[in-house]
Amino acid sequence: MSDQYVYFIQADENGPIKIGFTADDPKRRLAQLQTGNPHCLRLLGAIGGDTARERQFHSELAAWRLQGEWFEPHATVLAAVNEALSGSVQPTNCGGLRCWFCEACQHNVSVLIRGPGDVNICNNCISNCAEIVSEQFLKIADSSLPIPPAQMGYGG
Repeated sequence: MSDQYVYFIQADENGPIKIGFTADDPKRRLAQLQTGNPHCLRLLGAIGGDTARERQFHSELAAWRLQGEWFEPHATVLAAVNEALSGSVQPTNCGGLRCWFCEACQHNVSVLIRGPGDVNICNNCISNCAEIVSEQFLKIADSSLPIPPAQMGYGG
């Protein structure tokens, strides 16, 4: 019987994440997917698992499903991927620094910025933070706009 894996592949640096199953080498599966994909794909990692484990991930992360096996790179999805990988392929001590927010090892992210003390942040968490801040600024801007006269019940 061949090995079975649940793999995690991300499109571009901050793009959607595919959670899939293969009974082949996950790197070979990455190469197959890359052939028909215009985005740069990267293997985040793989764990031993069957189609039931793959379906479990899909079910747990259904709120962030984009289409098929592709999921938003939301903090919850990234945390689930990192948690799954930390229990299998990666040793507890990754041999480097970790993101304080999602616990990703510096070897598994594009950028890890060192902060004061042991606080470090990775490019994925920075991207998520930027999105949250942008949404908050839009809410603030929308709520501070004056109401047009037509909506106030007077005017021409």
